[in-house]
This record gives sequence, structure tokens and C-alpha cells, in this order.
Amino acid sequence: MRQVVARAPDISLGYSGLALSSAQLAQFSTAEEAVGLRADARKAAARALELDPRSGEAYLAQAVLAPPHDVVEQETLYRRGLAVEPESRRLNSNLAALLDDVGRTAEALAQQQRSVMLDSLSPRKNTGLAALQRLRKSCRGYATIERAAKLWPANTNVWMTRVYLLAIFSVIQTKHAPSWIQPDKPPPD
Repeated sequence: MRQVVARAPDISLGYSGLALSSAQLAQFSTAEEAVGLRADARKAAARALELDPRSGEAYLAQAVLAPPHDVVEQETLYRRGLAVEPESRRLNSNLAALLDDVGRTAEALAQQQRSVMLDSLSPRKNTGLAALQRLRKSCRGYATIERAAKLWPANTNVWMTRVYLLAIFSVIQTKHAPSWIQPDKPPPD
């Protein structure tokens, strides 16, 4: 991304991409490396917004940079980003995850449904939706993950969510589960 910014210094998208990649890389770096990466990310996000105040990705980067315990700041930044770029798949999905993390599951479900609507071919967004649908005490979550398993049969995220939902349906919501996961019935061929 640094090369992109060097070659096109007046393009907001390059700076927002640099900000987001640096912010995400900082999460998996040593403490010493993270300090520089976070500073670079803040500077790049500010420059992206200076060039284009409607850069949702710059707000996404700022939300990733917010302290993990400051969910109010994270939500504020996600919502600012969505105010300028409501069709952002990542902003919608990240806000849904945050809302789920703080127990606002009904809001999270609606937000994740929007994210899937915007990016229906994303295994990550579909598994997130299936996991949230489990709360509605219906088989909708299981139906969503089965559809995802047909689309992405080798995706680890899909399989992990499938196993999770299988456990939820067979232990907690047996009466709503598909017949083949009932304890006395064998799985289909």
C-alpha cells in the first residue's frame, strides 16, 4: 500500500487501504512494532479523510485502532463510516460483530443481514449470519449454514460454524432441529 500511496499521493483510497492494513497488522505485531504501525495508520486515515471525507474505509481503520474496551468509540466510528458509505460490506459486518459482542443481538442480526445482502458470496458474512440466527429459536441459522456449506464446501469457517450450530440445535433446540440431527435418527446419506 505504501507503493500505491507513493505513486498516487492524492487518492484517498490508497491512504485508507494503508490505514486499514497497518491497523490490522498492528494487532498481530510485537508491542514495539505495533506503536509505529498504529501511528502510521492514524496518519494515513486522517489523510484519507482529508482527501475524501466520504471514505468509509478510513472510519473502519479508525475503529480498528480504537482501544478494544472502548466499544462506544468503535460503534461511533463504524456509524460515522456507514453515514458516508452505507453500502460498505465491511463496516456493516464489523458493526454487527461489535453489537453481538456487547449483547445487542437483535441489532446485530439486522446489521449482519444487511452485510450479507451487500456481499452474499462471502463465507465469513454468511457464517456470521447463521451464528446470529441461532438466537431466533428456529432452523433459519442451520438452513443458512447448510446453504453456505454447498457454496463453500472446503471453507474452514463454514465447517466450524456448522459444527457449532449442530451442537446448539441438537442439545438446546432439538424440537426445532432438522430430523436427521435428532438423537434417535441417523444422518442422511
